[in-house]
Amino acid sequence: MALQPSSRAWAPVPCENPSAAPCHRSLHVCAVRKDSLFIFGGYDGSNRINDFYEFNFKHSFYVFAGFDGSSRVNDFIEYNICTSMRTVTQRWSNVVVSAGLPPTARHSHAAVVYDKSMYCFGGYDGSYRNDFHEFNFETNTWSLVAATGRVPRPRYRSSLVVHNHTCVLFGGHDGSRHLNDVHVYDFDTQVWSLLATEGPAPIARDSHVAVIHSNSMYIFGGSTGTAVNDFYELDLEVNTWQPMQFNGQPPGQRFCHVGTAYDSSLIIFGGYDGSSRLNDFKQFRFGEEEFQLEIPESTLINDLRMLVNNDVMSDVTFVGVGGPVYGHKILCIRCSYFNAMLTGEVTLRRCWED
Repeated sequence: MALQPSSRAWAPVPCENPSAAPCHRSLHVCAVRKDSLFIFGGYDGSNRINDFYEFNFKHSFYVFAGFDGSSRVNDFIEYNICTSMRTVTQRWSNVVVSAGLPPTARHSHAAVVYDKSMYCFGGYDGSYRNDFHEFNFETNTWSLVAATGRVPRPRYRSSLVVHNHTCVLFGGHDGSRHLNDVHVYDFDTQVWSLLATEGPAPIARDSHVAVIHSNSMYIFGGSTGTAVNDFYELDLEVNTWQPMQFNGQPPGQRFCHVGTAYDSSLIIFGGYDGSSRLNDFKQFRFGEEEFQLEIPESTLINDLRMLVNNDVMSDVTFVGVGGPVYGHKILCIRCSYFNAMLTGEVTLRRCWED
């Protein structure tokens, strides 16, 4: 599905139960499974936390929480990637754990979803960690993964991505230095291995973005002690690094940004460049090898505003004390009263009396 400019719009996420939302936090992880976003752990400004929340949604991707330069926030923003209407199932709920011990309260960990489970690796709980935990969505149970092999050293702010039946861990910081090692965990054998790579590897870093496209892992940006905006590919068929060659202007230097692979593109949002927090939105098209200009703002709101009380475009007129009000059935029908009136479920007199 191609992204159409007319459907590209940020909007606050409607939520049925905002009082049940997670507290303000940063440095948490999130994972998507089916129609839900799962949030685990993080830092609330005073303490590391290990609560676990689910938000049910459809047809959009979401940005939740972070740090705005002065305080941690827990606002929740939607970017709608199709034209379907929001559903009424969008709500927060605390994930009920039926058995097992959750990971210790922590932040700056990494997480992925594979098959029927979410896997969390490492992070910081007062110490740098390399424990590996599984949450099974079908049984609602936590378990410590009994991994063997070349287990990665403790670290935080690393990246973790799924490739076929494995997950690939890259980089991070172990408390004394940045890292650029690559480890692979095989879900079938439950064995970690250190991946021997060839080619010019990225400089050691943390707080970068990693995504999988086709049979390659792509790394963008991060912190090497300073913010960077280099772009690398690791071909996982031949285990070879190479710097990306591309056209267009890349996003500026940044770390602690977010990114995802979608529709043969890498999409990057926000981050910190060492002096300012960012909210730009960039797209790299795989195959075209080109960074596109910032995704344009939607014109939808202005287009709809032009219809307000417009007698030329109106298809329904409401007569009141102050004179006629020109409306549009397609918009009014979202209101239960107008819906009932326009579909003939109740009479006009009854609507007026209600």
